[in-house]
Amino acid sequence: MIWQSKVHADSFSKLKSLTVENYEKLLTVFPSTEAAFLNLEELTITHLKNLEMIW
Repeated sequence: MIWQSKVHADSFSKLKSLTVENYEKLLTVFPSTEAAFLNLEELTITHLKNLEMIW
């Protein structure tokens, strides 16, 4: 996981775009606090061999 399990709800409120690539061991992109990413407009995910879930 990229973020710790505890992400404050407005931690990434201004984040509009996110690119995640080339992580071989990454299983989850976002923590369960998905409200922190409500304003995300673009998500690009490439070359993640073991990805199990995004949210």
